[in-house]
Order: sequence, then C-alpha cells, then structure tokens
Amino acid sequence: MKVRDVMQRKVVTLGERDSAFEALRTLVRRGVSGAPVVRDGRVVGLVTEFDLLLALDFIGDGVEVAKVMKTEVVGVRPDTSLVEVRSLFMTHRFRRVPVVSRGRLVGIVSRRDLLRAELESSRHAPARSGTRRGRSR
Repeated sequence: MKVRDVMQRKVVTLGERDSAFEALRTLVRRGVSGAPVVRDGRVVGLVTEFDLLLALDFIGDGVEVAKVMKTEVVGVRPDTSLVEVRSLFMTHRFRRVPVVSRGRLVGIVSRRDLLRAELESSRHAPARSGTRRGRSR
C-alpha cells in the first residue's frame, strides 16, 4: 500500500502569523495533536501539542506560530510505501508527516492512519498465531 491509499486529504493547517493561542485553540477544537504550517500551499513548519506545551508560559502574549513551530519537517510523497512511513514513525517518533506533491501539501498521514490500514488489511488475512501476551504456561 502507498501513502495515497491512507492519507487524510482534509488537513488542519496553520499560518506562520497565526497566534500560538489560536493554534492551541484550533488543535483542541479539531481534535488533532499537530498541524502543518503552510505558506502559499507549501509546508514551512509543523506545530504539535508538545511545542505548545513548551510555549504555554508566553502563549497568551501574542506570540506567533512562527516562534513555536518546528521548521525542519520531514514530508513524504503520495507514492511512498507504508513500510517507509512506518520506519519514519519508529525511527523519529513522529506522530504524523505531511504528504507533499510538487512542493504542495496534499495530505497528512498519521500513526493512526497507518494502524487503521493495517487493521483493515488484517480483516482479510488469516489470524496470526503466537502473538499472545502474558505468562506462558
């Protein structure tokens, strides 16, 4: 499977000049733990709940998203394999990665999207044995 098969196309985004407080409000209201920051359709950063937690002491002072966002963002293409994305999630502990095509944001893929795809594909696969947890007898 490819990223295009599981990515979310409706992405909650933020702007660099949005206030960090508004970013916090957006993440909470929309039920997402992070969002890409875009300028003219291009990803220029990423803001997460963790970034906002770090900035809580000064978030109400009109601080802009540009001051709290991560600017080194790893993106993937729609034709990236889910195996590659899983590796990114595990290696870097990302929760989500933007999906970019021709330099423009076209979606986002999260850990949950990947796990959902695995669950869906496992419904059609035979049950796996030997995966029980707990004490052995």
